[in-house]
Amino acid sequence: MSLNIIALFCEDIREEKSNAETFVGVLPSNLSVPAFPSGLPKLGIHCRFLFPVDFPDFEAEVFLRASWGQRVEMGTVGRELVAQAKRETLAINLPVASVIIKVLIVPMPLPGPGRIEIVVKRDDTESVCGAIAIRSASTPPVS
Repeated sequence: MSLNIIALFCEDIREEKSNAETFVGVLPSNLSVPAFPSGLPKLGIHCRFLFPVDFPDFEAEVFLRASWGQRVEMGTVGRELVAQAKRETLAINLPVASVIIKVLIVPMPLPGPGRIEIVVKRDDTESVCGAIAIRSASTPPVS
């Protein structure tokens, strides 16, 4: 198994008393708005790194990149955090560790059609781990 990273877009992320999270209004890959400029009251992003406990420690930077030039730094995954996640996972006898970065952007402006990507940068290599297309309601969805 290798490193797997996935990002989830939603309207809100709620922290429960049980230490669980509730994702409210998980968004599809195509988001239609009535007209531009527009915006969302909130945009929640949950980015999860999954890796085997024998995977080498790594560092990564995570950020949101919008086609209209907006960039939001979401956080950094450091080697020590990865090592800690692997130790904690081994202690409960599981084969796969995880690290989560999440943000809530309030409000999220949508000045025009385009896309929002969640980008992970490791060792000068960028990978998109989630994306959503933003379009007007009168534009056909992207397949």
